[in-house]
Amino acid sequence: MSSLATLLTEENTHASLSLLQKTTQQGEAAIRISTFLVHRKHKILPLPVQDIALFYITEVGIHVRTFGQEDYMMSQTLDELEAIISPVAFFRVNRQHIIHRKAVKDLEVYFNGRLLLNCSSFDKPIIISKARVGVFKNWLMMGE
Repeated sequence: MSSLATLLTEENTHASLSLLQKTTQQGEAAIRISTFLVHRKHKILPLPVQDIALFYITEVGIHVRTFGQEDYMMSQTLDELEAIISPVAFFRVNRQHIIHRKAVKDLEVYFNGRLLLNCSSFDKPIIISKARVGVFKNWLMMGE
């Protein structure tokens, strides 16, 4: 059995294939997006995608956090962002967060089969649901 076949266990086969399909379908759109326009006070600034650690939701709206610990407001929703960013580089871990693979610092086992994700650029741990754990681990192991 190959190492890829080992990764694609019965439990995660459907979700992993869905991720691969998404990668293929969005590949062209993701390549075209190299810079986002972000809001800071009364200015609109260009932000290169390679500088983005994660996207997240607060009560105020959608934010983007850079690897340099800077926060900016976004005008797109997380659903819209997920459709235009590379699924190879970014993963939607839950309804509130989309993270870049290079922002993953470590994972902690959490109760009920969930994981706590610690990011290098974000202070609060992010909970990954039991349903997303397998797909997330496969995505993380696949690499760029």
